[in-house]
Amino acid sequence: KNGSWVLKDEKIVFVGGRWYISSLLERQHRSKVDRISGLMSEPNSSESSFRFPGYFLNDQCDGVYESYVLHHLNWLKRDFERRDGLLEDDDQRWIQYLLSGENKETWKSAASWFLSK
Repeated sequence: KNGSWVLKDEKIVFVGGRWYISSLLERQHRSKVDRISGLMSEPNSSESSFRFPGYFLNDQCDGVYESYVLHHLNWLKRDFERRDGLLEDDDQRWIQYLLSGENKETWKSAASWFLSK
């Protein structure tokens, strides 16, 4: 009620055939005035309370995050095919997030199955 957790940093490593993602979360406390009026920060502001996983990993230069995203997109594609074209809402939002970001061209071909649905 008095605050929320905000993603502040992430790291990703690939060890023993698995990806491990660590996340740094920070508690955001809202003032009493904000709580009473129901004010929240703008969705695209630096103080936004929601960020998709990978928000801080996009700029990682070692290729681990790219491999993870490609693996995850392929996994979702297989899920999509098994479930007759159905995906969970959260998965759809994550793919849309990838395709709307600054690296959208990187993910476009890997998510072409989603774009053509």
